[in-house]
Amino acid sequence: MSADPVPCQGQPPVAPDLTAAARAERGHGPEGPDAQMARVLRAMTPAQKLETACGLWRLARLMVRAGELRRHPELDEAALERRVAEIMSRGR
Repeated sequence: MSADPVPCQGQPPVAPDLTAAARAERGHGPEGPDAQMARVLRAMTPAQKLETACGLWRLARLMVRAGELRRHPELDEAALERRVAEIMSRGR
């Protein structure tokens, strides 16, 4: 992490020591959550990785479906499923 963190849009900068404290509080080492995630993924078998990816796909599909239903409550089930399939296939 740089000594002079760049603030997020309109947010005040966070002092580096507070950021380190927050990481430690969440159980992340000094390398951050990305390095921890890499270690977790390296330890997984290919089957575990595939199952995780499938679970993430199902979650993404459910989230897209819920969003489309909220935005378009007039859609019947078939139209909603077509819309979700279209969005998921385009990666939008």
